[in-house]
Amino acid sequence: LDSLLPEVAEAAKRAKANWEKAGFKVLITQTYRSPKEQEQLYLKGRQGKLGEKPVTNARAWQSYHQFRLAIDIVPLLRGQPIWNPRTNEEWTIWNGVAAFLKSEGFSWSKEWKNFVELAHFQWGTEISLTDLRKQYGVKIGQTKE
Repeated sequence: LDSLLPEVAEAAKRAKANWEKAGFKVLITQTYRSPKEQEQLYLKGRQGKLGEKPVTNARAWQSYHQFRLAIDIVPLLRGQPIWNPRTNEEWTIWNGVAAFLKSEGFSWSKEWKNFVELAHFQWGTEISLTDLRKQYGVKIGQTKE
């Protein structure tokens, strides 16, 4: 979590403390992702087999991960990750963990219309990626920081 911006890291740490207090077990699978890593994931998805789903649709600097504003997680049930919840128990766990992150200012991409991903939460979505790229002086696809 320390790779996030300080304010975002503190919010994530508060959410983590709360979900742990509630008894939820959660793996944090990704926070900061370098522009180079993001671009490699994007390109990898385009080199796959016909009909294979891309790893990501976001190029470098098209993800809040590069701006240290996003976190990916997966809750655990009996030690196993719940990637695709199907039961009421699994959804209860996901919704419980999400509630802690949302209470700290994160938005959950499961609730979005254009980008639905269960594991992704981001902080400060009132700041557009376009504005962030201008602020940081970077361009889509650029792998330098």
